[in-house]
Amino acid sequence: MGMGMGVGPNCELYPNGALLENPNDSHSFYQCSNGIGYLLQCPANLIWDPQKQLCDFDDNVPEPE
Repeated sequence: MGMGMGVGPNCELYPNGALLENPNDSHSFYQCSNGIGYLLQCPANLIWDPQKQLCDFDDNVPEPE
């Protein structure tokens, strides 16, 4: 998984280790650490499943409501 900082969620509102979806890219998500959101990439061919809090195959991830 790649990692980088970017404009993301206000992680000061979440505990360390919180995993948050990236509304702009289903192939990545944010992990909060000390109030900073770090952008992480899912491995190739996987997308972020916000319900399970992990990267999974597209067929296993339900459509957003």
